Amino acid sequence: MKPHEASGTFQGEGKGSERKGTELPPPPSPSSAGGWGTPEALLQLWNEATPDECPAVDGLSDGRRGRIRAALKQFPTRDYWQAVMAEFSLSKFLRNLTPRRPGHESFRADFDWLLQRGKDGVENYVKVAEGKYRD
Repeated sequence: MKPHEASGTFQGEGKGSERKGTELPPPPSPSSAGGWGTPEALLQLWNEATPDECPAVDGLSDGRRGRIRAALKQFPTRDYWQAVMAEFSLSKFLRNLTPRRPGHESFRADFDWLLQRGKDGVENYVKVAEGKYRD
């Protein structure tokens, strides 16, 4: 479990680098939000299943909710998303342990990156599931 999950504080970086002062309420538990297949459930899976180097997510904006719903519509099973999260443990790049390329110094493979489309038009979670970033 990542140390800041239940704290309610915004956590934009990896383990142990809280930014104080921006308090967010904890997300509802998936069981209270209807179980698997909800934005809350995918967020909880991210926080529980990715390595500590991956920044945890504390809040769900309307934009995140929309991107999560679109992703879950394409790939609705928990098994698929567990496999995606497991890939993070198999990649130094996804764990943000590789040197940044010039022009990409601020890049982080985080939850929002996972839900975005790459320059090739393919969603990053699809490429992660296919093992593209595996060491």
